[in-house]
Amino acid sequence: MKQTTGKGKRWLMLPVVLLFLCACGTQKQTVELSSEVYELPQNCGELIVTADIGSVFIQKGEKAELKTEHVVSQWLTVAEENGVVTVSYIPPDEEAVEDMETDSHHLTLTLPEEWTLEKTSLTAGTGPFYVDGAEAKELLLHQGTGQMMLKHVTAENLELECGGGLTEGEYLQVAKKLTIHGGMGDVDFAGSLGDEIWLDGGTGKISLTMPETAEDYDISGSFFTRNVTVNGKTLEPEVSVEQNGGDLDSWEMDFDEDFVVPQQKTEGKKQICIDGGTGEIALTFAGNTEKGATA
Repeated sequence: MKQTTGKGKRWLMLPVVLLFLCACGTQKQTVELSSEVYELPQNCGELIVTADIGSVFIQKGEKAELKTEHVVSQWLTVAEENGVVTVSYIPPDEEAVEDMETDSHHLTLTLPEEWTLEKTSLTAGTGPFYVDGAEAKELLLHQGTGQMMLKHVTAENLELECGGGLTEGEYLQVAKKLTIHGGMGDVDFAGSLGDEIWLDGGTGKISLTMPETAEDYDISGSFFTRNVTVNGKTLEPEVSVEQNGGDLDSWEMDFDEDFVVPQQKTEGKKQICIDGGTGEIALTFAGNTEKGATA
């Protein structure tokens, strides 16, 4: 009887212990916010920055460093290996940031003039991402749901994967190729945007302002669900099925007798290629508006 009673007590205690463990498991782990300054190497060939939450500021300065404000240090990784500097701020899961004011989490990254970046990859999450004065041969931007702002950014090739927020760029200098993969958010870029501009996909509006004239570009495309405007005037494509094997051919645009964008690629001209998507594309050529073209 004593042995049987003892077993019964142990079995009765088991649900109580399990209930206690489950209750402990539901308690949210408390985290402490801290502010630190991290010194970075003075030479860097590649930069990778990923921030799922919080605000990120990237700027030019004399000393390579990362300054954090009100961040969870356990979520932050700062590393350097073989000339590649990696900065990431990633919480373990969504529950970790529930009821947390992540707008107060700030990362400020200062890039020195000595850094000659071959490649820079910037991945944004829910917070805003500001870049002022960065330079790189290859610049890859991955936007989340937050706003992204670029100023005085220089790159040979710039590639943007849009998310759900607004992406703005001022005083941009792209030497060769600009690629924009559209998303739900709008894009508004201004500056010298390269010899090749590729726009594809997305439902958001893409606005590009360039210093040249429309005569400096060939504009082509094979997808006709977009409304495309040049200096405020809608382009009316003429579709030729025979010339493209039964598919919709590129556009031939003649919206003014003195303002023609040819269909074929012309030697010496820059290219704007439009493919896919449903969002509006607004092209503004400052060289024409200065001459009195319709804005």
